[in-house]
Amino acid sequence: MSDVPPAGSAAVDPRDLSVVINSYNRRQLLERALRSIYERVNPLPAEIIVIDDQSSDGSVEFIEGCIASGKYPGLNLVKTPAKLSFAACVNLGIARSRAPYICLFETDNVATDAGLWRGVAYLKKYPSVAGVGFQVTQLTGEPAGNSMAFPSMLGFVVGQQITDLLRLERPATGPRRDVVFTSPLVVSREAISRFGLMDAVEFPFCDSDIDWCRRIADAGFELHVLEDVSVVHDQGEHKSEFSRQRTLDFHRARLAYFKKYSPRAVPAIRAGLLARHCVELAGLKLAELAGLVPGARVAVRLELLRRWPQSYREMSGERA
Repeated sequence: MSDVPPAGSAAVDPRDLSVVINSYNRRQLLERALRSIYERVNPLPAEIIVIDDQSSDGSVEFIEGCIASGKYPGLNLVKTPAKLSFAACVNLGIARSRAPYICLFETDNVATDAGLWRGVAYLKKYPSVAGVGFQVTQLTGEPAGNSMAFPSMLGFVVGQQITDLLRLERPATGPRRDVVFTSPLVVSREAISRFGLMDAVEFPFCDSDIDWCRRIADAGFELHVLEDVSVVHDQGEHKSEFSRQRTLDFHRARLAYFKKYSPRAVPAIRAGLLARHCVELAGLKLAELAGLVPGARVAVRLELLRRWPQSYREMSGERA
């Protein structure tokens, strides 16, 4: 990687990069993310686009104020006409951007220097690479995940805890990775024209990046990570909590992934999931009786069993 031009070199053109930030009710994180870009990314990309997905916490007013002040050159606000999904907002941001390279930068990211330009230079040098991620840390300096292997059927059936314990889905250690998370990810517009945008219908939230990366690989492109460029990904006090909906979304999306890429194995996967839900329900019920886990955890497993025949999809009248 030493032959890739460093940030700040004469080869860097601000018009080469658009930064897209998908935002929903995270004004405090949005302010931090924007401040880090404007203070530390040099040269400043010609275009920074905030896609606001119906926020109600003052985020829109904050961005409008930034634009009106004239102190944030290149800043643009796109307000969604209705509440969209994560994948749909990413697609909208890419469609509204103009540069040949797009950085998908999330509200909980913090740019530490001009390293994003290393991603642009890397993609210019290696056109077979569709996207590049970076070393990711928390604000404390502790490492955070930046990539993963494609999901395995065994890992899905036995559950995430056992998968992590047995290391069934270990990411690669070299620059090439199966899945590189969009926090942040610099992608080539030319490559996107070959494999398309995210699938916002089948994967609106969970696994939207995993399906996208699988399609990238199937189109003959690679995804890499630059471990010598660091970016912060830290949600602070905005960390997502365990919930019924997140659990259902995960199972629905992951099953849809295997239906798409390993359809013949789906009956066996579904049988394994049914067995796991029953075992987990029995164990959690005993733990609840012993006062070790809250009843909400038991309720989620009951809900998974109820949704299992419909591939974990919502019933009529519930959230689409």
